[in-house]
Amino acid sequence: MRVEWDESKAAQVEAERNISFDDVIAALSDPEAAVEYDEAHSVTEERYKLLGLSGSGLLSVIYTVSQDESGEIIKIITAWHATTREERIYEGEE
Repeated sequence: MRVEWDESKAAQVEAERNISFDDVIAALSDPEAAVEYDEAHSVTEERYKLLGLSGSGLLSVIYTVSQDESGEIIKIITAWHATTREERIYEGEE
């Protein structure tokens, strides 16, 4: 699996939300992560929303998945610190 994130978007998210690429990798690696298909935003490409823990807390990560000859590619669209509602979803309360 390869993870890609546009450098300018990653820099913007880190500056505005204090979320690093390493934080996103940690959230993607969370064995307890909650993933759902993002039907509302999957017009031109299939998007997914993941709630996962990282060193900077619970994150919401939007991404796409594709394949090439070397395997699966996860392309990060954006990430933010989870909202209260997202925290409840992660905890299985909603």
